[in-house]
Parts: sequence; structure tokens; C-alpha cells
Amino acid sequence: MVGISQVAPHIYQIGPVGHVFDDVMVYLVTGQKVALIEAGPGVSAPLILEALQKLEIEPARLAYIIPTHIHIDHVGGAGLLAREIPWARVVAHPRAARHLIDPTRLIAATRQLFGNFESELGPIHTISETQLLVAQDGETISLGTEELKIVYSPGHAPHHICIFDMRSRGLFCGEALGCYPMPEGNFVIPGAAPPDFDLELYLETIGKLEKLEPEMLFYSHDGVGHDAKKLIQLVRESVRAYADIVLPAMRAGDNPGQITKKLEAYVSSIVSRPVELTCPRPVQGYMAYFERNGLAVKGS
Repeated sequence: MVGISQVAPHIYQIGPVGHVFDDVMVYLVTGQKVALIEAGPGVSAPLILEALQKLEIEPARLAYIIPTHIHIDHVGGAGLLAREIPWARVVAHPRAARHLIDPTRLIAATRQLFGNFESELGPIHTISETQLLVAQDGETISLGTEELKIVYSPGHAPHHICIFDMRSRGLFCGEALGCYPMPEGNFVIPGAAPPDFDLELYLETIGKLEKLEPEMLFYSHDGVGHDAKKLIQLVRESVRAYADIVLPAMRAGDNPGQITKKLEAYVSSIVSRPVELTCPRPVQGYMAYFERNGLAVKGS
């Protein structure tokens, strides 16, 4: 049974829906039309359809499916949902669209990270070009009584978008503002992931999103943040702090496990309790960025 909670007068949070990704959330923005923000992995599709039924939202009202980017925990279910609801438009960044029409490279990249992912996460299906809506930066999508603004937000991935809800001034931030805040509320895990994490673009995006002056952050991992100004500052600090730890450690010849231990010590000092960082992707993302830019020369 899927969890459903109302997080704003016209917005519902559904989840977790990710199975292996046990913190993945999707959102429904309801107006005269309805938009689904994020699609989760393929195994999420039946849960999302179940949630629509429980909320007594007629499938005919679902006009848009808007994944923030095309990593499997955000887009994997989009193809299945698009097949079930063929009148819905799938909204995507121009750099994402071609991989949804022909997901061959997307499937190969996902398999490289997760192995034979289909059995646990569900398959990635093609999406018809006629069903895609390629969004421009700053474009507004109308739901009749509600409006959503698309904001290009590279750094976590070059095809990342955020969605700004004009009524609540809430920002569906994907992973552009970190993965999630720690329970103590004073640290946000950076949203770094291989192979495309770009530190400079990530920091630029944080500044761009800050200028929107959002009042709430609808995280795709773990839920809703209500003190947006504080959370944005926290993720800026953590993104820089991770860089200041990872790069010297790489130059000293540390392996990923050793670097993770140094990050755990840092985060533990911030939240005043022992922290175990079990997800390897932030470390991998930083390391890939520094290696790609020729910065991690041992002994430099």
C-alpha cells in the first residue's frame, strides 16, 4: 500500500515508491489538469496509478508527467505510465528527450551502475516522440488553475530541470539542491553522482534557484523541506565542504573507502552523532569530476 500525504492545498506526496530506492517520492500537482512530478523507477508505476485511484483523480486529468532528470529513480516509470495514459505529455529537457525516444544508451548506463536492474527496479520503456514535450528554460506549464515554471538546473546532471509551483512558491528540486536534509536539519547531503556531476555548474544552479525565493522544497528523496532559505544555504556549504575534503584526499592517494570515512567524520561532527554514509555515489561523483578536470594529480 502506497503512502499519500497532502503537503500543500493542491499538492500530494506519494511514496516512498522506489523499492530499492527506499526514499524516492513523487508528487501530484492538482488543478483543472494534474501534473505528476517524478515517475520513480519502473516498479513505481502501479503504485502511482493506485494513488490516483485512491485520490479519486480521473486518469483523464493527468496531463503531464515531469521527471526532473533521466536517472532511473526519477524517470524509470515514465515510459510505463505514458503507455497507460497515452494522452499525458512527458516533459523533458532537450538533452534528455533523445534518450527517452531511444533509451539504448540510458539502459546501458543504468546497467553499468546497477547491473541487471530490471528485476528489482523495472524496465525502461521508450516514449513516443509525439508524446514528449521538450521544455525550454523559464517555460510555464498551465494546469488551468495552477501554473508550473520549468527551470534548467544542471550540475547533478546536464539534463536536470526543476519545477517551480507559482501558487505555493514551492520548488520541486530533484537533486539540484541535495538529496535530503539530515534528520537534525543542519546538514544536506550533496546531490553528486557519476558520471556527469559538475561542481561549478552545481554551485551556479544553487544560486539560480535561490533567486526564485522558494518557500518550500519538495525533495525527490525523502520529503518536504519548509525552511527553504536555510536549506539552500546548507547545501551550498556541504557541496563546498565535500570538495574541500575529497580533492586533497585524492591527491594524497586515498581510495574511495578512505575518502568516505573522512566525509563520515566531517558529517558526524556537524550533526553531533555517528553517521554512516552508505551510498557511494556522492564520492564517485566528486572523484569523477576532479579526474575529468585533471585536478586530482597525486602529490600535487
